[in-house]
Amino acid sequence: MDISNQLIFLAEDDADNCELFAEALQKVSATSILEQAEDGVVLLQKLYAATRIPDVIFLDLNMPRKNGWECIAEIKATPRFQDIPVVIFSASSRERDKEQLYQAGATLFIVKPDCFQHLIQVIRDVLLYISAHKTRPITFQNLR
Repeated sequence: MDISNQLIFLAEDDADNCELFAEALQKVSATSILEQAEDGVVLLQKLYAATRIPDVIFLDLNMPRKNGWECIAEIKATPRFQDIPVVIFSASSRERDKEQLYQAGATLFIVKPDCFQHLIQVIRDVLLYISAHKTRPITFQNLR
C-alpha cells in the first residue's frame, strides 16, 4: 500500500507535539504534506479554504477556542468533509470518550504515544490503515 504523497491535517495546540509529529511523519513518508492548525477554528478555516481534501485529519480533543468534539461534529455534518477519516489523537484514554467519538464519526482513537519511536509506528500504522480502506467508507463497525 502506498502512503506517499498524502495530505495530512493535524489539529494540535501544543507546539512541541506538532514538531514531534512533523518529524515522525518525515520518517514515515517524506513526500506527504502536513498542514498544521493550532486549534479547531484554524483547522476548519483551513479545511474550508483547501483546494485538496486531506487524506486524514489527526485531531486533538483538548484545544482552545474550538475543541476536538466541536470539530468532529462540524466535519461530519459538512457533506464536503464527512468522508475524511478523522483520527482522534489525544492524551485521554477514557473508554466512554472513545465510544462517543466513534459514534460521532471518528475513524480511529489513538492515545498519544509516550516515545518518538512509538509515534513513528503509530503514524505509519494509521496511514497504512487509511490507505487500505480508501475504497469504502470507514465506520466503527469496520474496526471491530
